Amino acid sequence: MEIQPLAQDVRWHEERCVHCTACVSVCPPKALELDRAKMEVSFKKDKCIACELCLPVCPYQAMEILF
Repeated sequence: MEIQPLAQDVRWHEERCVHCTACVSVCPPKALELDRAKMEVSFKKDKCIACELCLPVCPYQAMEILF
């Protein structure tokens, strides 16, 4: 098995995010995580597989796919 870099890039617009957590439960690799102590969402780009499941669930369009 060979790992190749993504042909697309995923960007999290933190300034748009209101930490509603809608994206956290749909993220298979857990690239979007909730810090329960702070009640804030964070994005771990290195875990992201660009599945795009977060795009339709984010009401604030904080996630973006760049080609």
